[in-house]
Parts: sequence; structure tokens; C-alpha cells
Amino acid sequence: MAFADPNEIFFTPFEPKTKNRFVMEIEGIPAFLVKTMARPQITFEEVVLEHSADLAVLARVAGIKVKTLRKYNPELRQSATPADSPYLLKLPEGKKEQFLARWNSIPESERFAPQFIVHRVRYGESLWTISKKYGASIHDIAAVNKLRNRHKIKVGNKLKVPMKGGALRTWGTKDNGGPAGHYKVLYKVKRGDTLGQIAEDYKTNTSKVRRWNGLKYGSSLIYPGQKLKIWVKEG
Repeated sequence: MAFADPNEIFFTPFEPKTKNRFVMEIEGIPAFLVKTMARPQITFEEVVLEHSADLAVLARVAGIKVKTLRKYNPELRQSATPADSPYLLKLPEGKKEQFLARWNSIPESERFAPQFIVHRVRYGESLWTISKKYGASIHDIAAVNKLRNRHKIKVGNKLKVPMKGGALRTWGTKDNGGPAGHYKVLYKVKRGDTLGQIAEDYKTNTSKVRRWNGLKYGSSLIYPGQKLKIWVKEG
């Protein structure tokens, strides 16, 4: 704490004018000014998206978490970018080049936000039975319909159920061999691809990719045009 000369005290519009008072300093700056100092600004790069896109896909392509993507684009409150107009997506500085390279390499059917079908709730149904019927997650259905209580849905209510790329998103079950909480993506191998790079892009490992596609253990041989089944973890 330092004493201030009453004749040299200065004020801001937020500081009451008093005389003969103590002024605490933080690193040489009057404490009452610290709160008004500007915080460091976030630096970012921008990409124009012509169509609505799934945030989970955007985050994966950019190599960041959905939470980080929302931090740079706080106006995105839904699970996708706006559908009615192009959107200027902000990415952490240094991510744009990687994003564009990966974004342009994936099929269009995997880029864009889910479409919706409308389901009228019938007697005896729950979000669980509806999610199983359409292959959508309970979380997605609840989020799209802004349901506060997932255990209370009324007979006759109309619910929007998300569909991806014009087709139902396939979720992992014991029957199809996919892990729970993961959805299936069919990746078309391009020239120059390696099994390791594909696995890294989808945040999995080569052993799992081999197992999902019946490839021999230790084999990394893939060819352009080959379609690989990848189970992607939601979010």
C-alpha cells in the first residue's frame, strides 16, 4: 500500500472524489483502475460456410473441441450453424489452413447439419423408444426440442428428430458392433491417405479402424476409393 499526495490524486468517472485517502497500487497501477483495463483480445481467423453445418463435425475438422468452437462463436447456441444464411465461422488463429484442407476432403453428406423429421408422440412412448426407432440420440432430440425434463413428454406432442445428410444417423449398438455413444461415418479413401492419418483425423486409433473394417492385424494397406467404416464419438 502506498500513500498518495492529496494534490496529485487523479480520478476516473467511476471513482468517487475524496481527499486525503489511501490509494492501493497493483504493479504500479492504482487498484481502482485495474478493473477498467481492457482484457487481451482473442485472435482468430474466419471461414465462410455457405450452408448449415454440424458443430461436432466442424470442431473435429478444425482439431478442437466443440466447447472451444463455441467460445470463439458464442452466438451458436444450437448444434449447428444457422440454416437460413451463410455463416462466418471464427477459428483459433493458425487453424484455418488445416480446417479448409480437411473440410474440402470430406463428402458433402457428412458436412452439413442434420435435417429433421416430425414424430407425433404415441401412448407408451418415451424419448428412449423414439431415439431407438430413428437412430438418433436422446440428447439430440431433447436439445432440438428444448425439453427441460426428458422423462416427461405428452401424447400427441410433435417432436423434431434430427436426421443427418438426408439419412438417419446410425448409432453404435451391440447388434451392429459399434461402440455406444458413437455414430457411423463412411470414409472414402483418397490418394495419399494412410490408415494412421485417417484414424487421427477421427480421433481414434488404427487398431479400431482395422477391427471395424475386417482388416488383418498389422496391415495398413488401403487404396483410393476404398470405403472405411469409422465410429465417431459424439461431440
